[in-house]
Amino acid sequence: VGELFDGFNSAFNKKDATAMGNYLSDDGLFLGTDPEEFFNKQRVMQEVTNMAQDTSVNANYTIEKREIRVSPDGQMALVVEQTIVPFLGKIPARMIGHASMKDGQWKIDFYSWNLIPKNDMLKKISEAY
Repeated sequence: VGELFDGFNSAFNKKDATAMGNYLSDDGLFLGTDPEEFFNKQRVMQEVTNMAQDTSVNANYTIEKREIRVSPDGQMALVVEQTIVPFLGKIPARMIGHASMKDGQWKIDFYSWNLIPKNDMLKKISEAY
């Protein structure tokens, strides 16, 4: 499972939509940081393709913290990762992914990108919003 998410993050860092798609389930649900961003696999790949065309978007990040929880039957896994994603700004990001074993290989079938400001910053962020 760790290798699956390492590969996924590497493909995202490289803005390689095709490689990223190899890690995603065809019927997955993928949520961006905006409330309107409810994506399917094709839309995620299109967004990454769009990012690749914009040289000002720095997607290069390193996972700073990761927790992996595998179900007792070894068929599902929950992965929580934290980092700073440069193009999202200074607010830390927490990415939550779910993977399932499908046809003998792991596929990410849920992924959510979330910004996680420190609690003492919430009032300022809310006022700015």
